[in-house]
Amino acid sequence: MLDQLFPSKTEKISFVTILLGANDSSLLEMNPKQHIPLAEFKLNLIQMVDYFQNLKQDNDNKVAVFLFTPPPINEEAWIQSMKSRASSSDVIDRSDRSDEEVKKYADCVLEVASITGAYPVDLYGEMKKSSDWKNYLEDGLHLSSLGNKFLFENLMKSIQLNASHLSYHNLPMEFPDWKTVDSNHLESSLQIKK
Repeated sequence: MLDQLFPSKTEKISFVTILLGANDSSLLEMNPKQHIPLAEFKLNLIQMVDYFQNLKQDNDNKVAVFLFTPPPINEEAWIQSMKSRASSSDVIDRSDRSDEEVKKYADCVLEVASITGAYPVDLYGEMKKSSDWKNYLEDGLHLSSLGNKFLFENLMKSIQLNASHLSYHNLPMEFPDWKTVDSNHLESSLQIKK
């Protein structure tokens, strides 16, 4: 399916981010529709990374792949979220996910990054270092605005550490700097740089 979404040669893709595992690590007995067995998850992830790393850009540079580990789960908050969405006849007495299971998928992502040469962004490990990591999650599972900021900051750190040529500081601007725009000749001064 990836080959239908992304052509085999592209000049537009410099890097790809992949964040999987939060739904895949659902407990089989509680959420069989979303659960993906760990071995299958690993194989799928390796195939995705391989596909993107083998995309050729017009300049023959490889596409950089950044692999995010899934964030930890706050099981208590997720149970409350599940209950708030359930119908009155549903009995929710435990989470369909566990932090212990998510950790296995996070470790798998780090292993795949090591095997494939993709660049890891360890959301799970970095969040768990913070005493207020639960604030990074909106409902126990999905990232809050603070969690999204945390994700962005960690991606920027990984780019700077592993692929600094992709840092926004080092990328050419397509449009002119606002200081050079001629307000009397807007159209001509706002031309995209080739």
